[in-house]
Amino acid sequence: MYTISKSFGLAYGHRVWSQKLNGEYSDNLTCACRHLHGHEGKMIVYLTADELTDGMVTDFRHLEWLK
Repeated sequence: MYTISKSFGLAYGHRVWSQKLNGEYSDNLTCACRHLHGHEGKMIVYLTADELTDGMVTDFRHLEWLK
């Protein structure tokens, strides 16, 4: 079995207009997400194949749609 992996970096922003925080878990009940802000993430895709086609599991260009 053959396995390949491809990682993609993600950047996104959001805002939470209303969120009720539980005082049992936090002293500060102010929602920090009420202001527009961003995050960065990483996604790793793993593909496996029993046999290779043209020496490859797949061409990485076939994964572009994931972006």
